[in-house]
Amino acid sequence: MLLPVFLSYILSFALLFTYWRAHHFFVSIYAKNLDSMLVNINALFFMLISLIPFSASILGQFNRNELAAVIFSTHIILIGLTLYWMRRYVLYSEHIKNPEIAKREIRGSTIRTLAPVVSALIAIPLSFFSIKLALTLLTLAVIFNLSSMSTRLFEKILKSLHKFFFGADIHGHFAD
Repeated sequence: MLLPVFLSYILSFALLFTYWRAHHFFVSIYAKNLDSMLVNINALFFMLISLIPFSASILGQFNRNELAAVIFSTHIILIGLTLYWMRRYVLYSEHIKNPEIAKREIRGSTIRTLAPVVSALIAIPLSFFSIKLALTLLTLAVIFNLSSMSTRLFEKILKSLHKFFFGADIHGHFAD
């Protein structure tokens, strides 16, 4: 059965692309200088990224095994949290210079960074009930990050939910 192995390759490629794109924006565009802390976070991020072929191959070879889904999901969580840490450091460190960034852009990049983490957190327990649903959720998180339209749609849903539950956004949570 080569199809699961091939699909895990496609998933890992899409995952690598979305993480490369996010890393490019955080480090190459937003950060105007580097310090040792950012270099160390970057090294951890690259170490985790370099393991994607390993965790994806486990997922492809043992695609009906809950442990494979747990390993892959845990890997996505670790990468996503490291990327989030790097992002926060670049944006809020006193040592890193960066341009003025709109709240909407920061909010969108936070959503794109954490969507795979949340999906992977849900996929772990879900894999013990249905491997197919867990893998579908992981795949949807990657697809979500491939489109810039998805964050706008997600933000509209959040605004609607906020308005429904709390009323008008008087505190500017969704301000541009």
